[in-house]
Amino acid sequence: MGDLELSLLYEIRKILDGRFFMPIIKKEFIRRTGLRDAKLIVIASEGQRTEPKYFTGLKNKFLRSSLHVEILDRFVSASSPSHVLTQLIKFKSKYKLRRDDELWMVIDGQNKI
Repeated sequence: MGDLELSLLYEIRKILDGRFFMPIIKKEFIRRTGLRDAKLIVIASEGQRTEPKYFTGLKNKFLRSSLHVEILDRFVSASSPSHVLTQLIKFKSKYKLRRDDELWMVIDGQNKI
């Protein structure tokens, strides 16, 4: 066995022994072309149809080069505030966000968090 193989086996052994943890590498969020420096607003809502249509309409009407609005799709029927929050947390853990980026949670005021 060569030095490279032994080195790889040693690293694998460290991982299996729990002495070494791989860091989570977040992806860069791709903003529209020409908007590299745009502020990002991420919106997650309870509704699957109405709220996304509403925010998409606003996004298109008030399109600015300094702002990128990302509306998260709901793929599951669970829509409690905790599920909406979980969706934002997953987004944040997946992508590198900048200091001035914002995560918005849109929920029905009658529901309790």
